[in-house]
Amino acid sequence: MAIWAMRVSRVGKTPRNSLRGNGRAVLAGALVAIVVLAIIAFVLMRFSRTLPIRKFFAYSSVLIAVLAVGLIGKGSAALQEAGYLPVTPWPGFP
Repeated sequence: MAIWAMRVSRVGKTPRNSLRGNGRAVLAGALVAIVVLAIIAFVLMRFSRTLPIRKFFAYSSVLIAVLAVGLIGKGSAALQEAGYLPVTPWPGFP
């Protein structure tokens, strides 16, 4: 009965040890990231001689342009939500 009362009294509160014990997860994530980066570096070093540099930069520049448009959209939406940009549409624009 005492254990049930302790659990009921702590409902809605964060446990005291909620932030402890995550060291293994952080270490595992760091190790996975290092392994993935090592594999990517190996593949790039191995096949960089046969990589057509013009095509690589053409595709990467298109990808960066698409990401830039997405970031501009998200930034303007955040500014509109904060009230720094008007939300009204352009006059004459459907």
